[in-house]
Amino acid sequence: MESGAISRLDDLASRYEPAGFKEQFLYPIANLYKDNFYGYLTDGDSYLAFYNGKMLNDPWERQAYKEKYGSELGIPQTWAELDRIAEFFYRPDQKMYGGSLYRTHNYIVWEFWMRFHAKGYYPLDQEMRPQINNDAGVAALEELIAVSRYLDPAVNSNEFFNNIQSFSEGNRFANFGWGGPYKFFIGDNSAIREHLITAIPPGGVIDGQVVRMPYNNWGWNYTISSYTQHREIAYLYTLYAASPAGSRIALTQGVGGGGWIFRSLSEVAYHRSPDSGDL
Repeated sequence: MESGAISRLDDLASRYEPAGFKEQFLYPIANLYKDNFYGYLTDGDSYLAFYNGKMLNDPWERQAYKEKYGSELGIPQTWAELDRIAEFFYRPDQKMYGGSLYRTHNYIVWEFWMRFHAKGYYPLDQEMRPQINNDAGVAALEELIAVSRYLDPAVNSNEFFNNIQSFSEGNRFANFGWGGPYKFFIGDNSAIREHLITAIPPGGVIDGQVVRMPYNNWGWNYTISSYTQHREIAYLYTLYAASPAGSRIALTQGVGGGGWIFRSLSEVAYHRSPDSGDL
């Protein structure tokens, strides 16, 4: 974007994008760079929170939680609430744990970023200066460490597949992940399949308001080259490809990474003769 190789699309979006179109996106900020629109997020790992509904909806547990904390037991809106519920459900003598949140070195950073975002910060500011070396960064790390004592002890060694297997056993309260783990949790061999609750991950209180903080680990966007001779039709095709109708076709083709759409873009939106110079 900074080099100008990718086209800003605010003008075309304002002209063609249907009203409410972006409301379908779980992570709409991924469409923007410095508040300008450059392309639709199409394939990415937007994280969900997973909760054990059997534990969350048990009448006895709900009454006990209310008596202990003076509030209703429900889907946590903030990380502070999730941490408190994890502590409430930590009963190792009953083989019950507050969660299967990742704690190995390859995966623990996912939760740190969510906790840090929930304090109102991104990793870098608009000038690409790091923002984690502040009170919010320290607090996010301290809170992550503190709640670890209420998790399944196996989280300290469980890698990705071990983690989702353990949560599927049905005796842990919370976890998070994207579509892949979700498919496993509702599979035939999952004890939690009938009790799985999915929600937007917790957030924090920013300027007096509870702000839920979805997290996108990475992803691909439909973007348009600044050098194309077919900017308008390229945009219209990406608009269709990012729509529910276009997305359904891509998914049913069974091609990972949006491959069906990318092949179609190369064949249609960017079709050129060998000497045209178009990209």
